[in-house]
Amino acid sequence: MNNHTDNWRKELEEKKKEFTSYFEGLGQGSLKGLRVASPGSGDSTDCPISERWWNKFIGKLTHKTLFYHDEPWLSLVAMWGLFGDQSPECLASGTSMINEILKQGAGAPNNPPQFKEVENCSLELQLPECLRYRQFVKESLQKTACKHPYYERHLALQDKIAANKSSVEGNTQVDIIISGKAANNKPLFVFIEAKFLSDISCHTTYVPVRNQIIRNIDSALEYVMGNHVDGGIDSFCFLLLTPEFFRTAKYGGSAKTQWAPLPGGDVSRLYCYKMNEYRKPASLKAALPHWQCCESPQLSDDDYERLARRIGWITFEDIVQTSPTDRAEVPLFYENFFRERGLWPC
Repeated sequence: MNNHTDNWRKELEEKKKEFTSYFEGLGQGSLKGLRVASPGSGDSTDCPISERWWNKFIGKLTHKTLFYHDEPWLSLVAMWGLFGDQSPECLASGTSMINEILKQGAGAPNNPPQFKEVENCSLELQLPECLRYRQFVKESLQKTACKHPYYERHLALQDKIAANKSSVEGNTQVDIIISGKAANNKPLFVFIEAKFLSDISCHTTYVPVRNQIIRNIDSALEYVMGNHVDGGIDSFCFLLLTPEFFRTAKYGGSAKTQWAPLPGGDVSRLYCYKMNEYRKPASLKAALPHWQCCESPQLSDDDYERLARRIGWITFEDIVQTSPTDRAEVPLFYENFFRERGLWPC
């Protein structure tokens, strides 16, 4: 074993001790938001996955790239910066912080929603398959001679169409959901797709023209509208969360990031184009046609206008700059975590 490898292993061992003592010191309360919905229920409180998630990602601390590249760790630490261990006191202080992030001109939706109180922050939550989209896909394929480019998937789709109830897309995993009450006391859900350096998926297993951003928006919209949440679209907000240097100018992206001297940052990812596209109500309408022709509720042109205004883009730097740095629970750990990833403001 060379010195570099030996030193790296020692460093990882120290980080593992620091990480485990840090989160175990907070207790399982720090992970209480890690839950998975029961299939078809949409209820995020039925099946806690804290222990399974914890064991899986603690294991990544022993692997150099998995630990440093992992987006769920980033999401967890970022949300801890806002909501701590999700005690009532931390949720109360976190409410003002997430409201400040939503209000910031850089990347926030137009007329951003504001929480009266935050009740929970859930990570890695699965939303049930959007049944209206499933039905739309099957009906559309029945009317056309469209064939999937992978022949075995074309055959599988034919079987699914014949079965009538078989899944086309499956559950959608959402990285972060912040839920609570708005100023008008109606429910408010902020759905967040977090990306570090990876791009979005540009297709699903059976539909090669379905991208990850619109799938998340669709599933989140179904969660709110399909369950008839009081408040409708006003209870919905979708945010993309990335490093600042990827955020496009249309969402208030900064030209002063560390990567600014190198061209192409805010056009280097597929989601840069798709997020710009979904600022346009007509583009959302074209991407979500099943919300016009399937069962109630349906979306009107005015609804697409409102929906476009509730899609925004925040950054890890936004969170770091808003989070307190004087908490007693290992503030140096928090700073070092983001410094190592180049996300601590200069």
